[in-house]
Amino acid sequence: MIEVTIRTENEDALQKLLDFISTIGFEVVGQVRPANGKAGKIEKTAPPEPPIQWAEEPENIEELFGIWKDNPMTLEELRKLAWGDRL
Repeated sequence: MIEVTIRTENEDALQKLLDFISTIGFEVVGQVRPANGKAGKIEKTAPPEPPIQWAEEPENIEELFGIWKDNPMTLEELRKLAWGDRL
């Protein structure tokens, strides 16, 4: 296991960093010492739920049939759009 110690005087930046770290699955354990010198516990927060809208009937794949009928695109055009000049 790897452990990291972070020292900063910018409490806002530290809180934002801890919030970000907890959302990507890292465990945050320890104490925060604010500018007043008193130790405070780090509040663990659960990662936010992903903004996914689930289908009412996920087994009904036929609902997706024809969604691109008004926007025909070749595989080459799709690659160019997705990758640009990086290929």
